[in-house]
Amino acid sequence: MIARLHWGCVASEAIGTPGTWFALWPEPVDHDLCFAAAGFDAFADSDEAWGTDFERLAERLLVTLTEIAGPPAETVPAMRVRRWPVAGKQPTPLAYLTLAAMDDQWPACRLELGSPVRGVIATGNGHPIFWIWLAAELAARWHEYLHRVAARLPVSETALRWSHLR
Repeated sequence: MIARLHWGCVASEAIGTPGTWFALWPEPVDHDLCFAAAGFDAFADSDEAWGTDFERLAERLLVTLTEIAGPPAETVPAMRVRRWPVAGKQPTPLAYLTLAAMDDQWPACRLELGSPVRGVIATGNGHPIFWIWLAAELAARWHEYLHRVAARLPVSETALRWSHLR
């Protein structure tokens, strides 16, 4: 089970408009050299309950950011060409976010939200971390959105060495 959420402010960057990158990840995570090198040490083996919690976290994040920034502008091209295990179906943006975060066999996922882009959610490399960019006017209300996404989970601001995870 996920016991806590961690977040950090990664960088300010303009994507057509000024904004801020945040990182959001659960505790614990599976033992991972990249997380350890970044300075994180809350490791434990994940189980089915953890996976369910992670999927629910991803769903709350996508729903919340879609409400404030707008719907995904376009599905990631890799989503349309990657072979999906269920015949005749392609992964939803939510499924793709989760797969890219939990399995390094899937290409990175980047969802741009709104038109013009007011938010981005990205995952990849099998790291259970969400990279979130919000336009400046939305980034100013990050804590409000964060607590909506966290639901009842405790939240900690945690500084890591981001270059080990990006």
